[in-house]
Amino acid sequence: LWCFSQPQTVVCQNGVIACWHPEKSFPYEHSKSIDLEEEEKQACSGSVLSRETEQIAELHGSLSLTGPPNSMLREIFYTGKHEWKTR
Repeated sequence: LWCFSQPQTVVCQNGVIACWHPEKSFPYEHSKSIDLEEEEKQACSGSVLSRETEQIAELHGSLSLTGPPNSMLREIFYTGKHEWKTR
């Protein structure tokens, strides 16, 4: 008899090993609340991710047709200029 709340490992007739490992629930007692003021401070700080997001938001209209320019791709993926040249 199967109990779907417990992890299971079986060997099928064709030799394939199948595993079932359900996600364990996280007890509420072990969680802590989110400090909204601290989150706002972090959002307002000039992090690299927020600057890239702002750049993409500024170019949103043109990005939908052509994609990001090569210079932006180089900055995002830390690559050289030759990675993004078309052949």
